[in-house]
Amino acid sequence: MVWAMIALTLHTATRPCDVVRAFGSWLGEDMVSRGFRWLASTTTLRRSLNERVEQVVLQGVDA
Repeated sequence: MVWAMIALTLHTATRPCDVVRAFGSWLGEDMVSRGFRWLASTTTLRRSLNERVEQVVLQGVDA
């Protein structure tokens, strides 16, 4: 169900920031098993391991 919603959002995206957010949601769902969380407000995938924070920041126009 989540995948279908993300696919629909990506399919109907008209602005670059919509594409970035849809991709981030998709990637976040894929990476959750590796401990990452999708933070839509900052367009960041993030996880904490021991005292180390790893993050992937997605950038897009007006993201």
